[in-house]
Amino acid sequence: MQINYIKFRCDKLNFFVSNKFLKVIFLLLVACSKTDQVDSCVREDLIDLDTICTEEYEPVCGCDNKTYSNECHAIKRGIIDFQMGECDI
Repeated sequence: MQINYIKFRCDKLNFFVSNKFLKVIFLLLVACSKTDQVDSCVREDLIDLDTICTEEYEPVCGCDNKTYSNECHAIKRGIIDFQMGECDI
């Protein structure tokens, strides 16, 4: 069995990494990115808790699987995707 190595050079530091190691790292990165999908539905740059919303109850289910009392309450928390109605428990 032949193992290929990639040589990295960083100033005076030399080290070798096998292709197998790189494949493992790649798979871990892919797996971790899929588990973070819930977090990606919240846009932190859109969060504005000072927004004034009406208190009428027209529930929406956010992509974070939380029920918000209406669209405004979801949007002010940065939720970018939601469906009408309460979330299933």
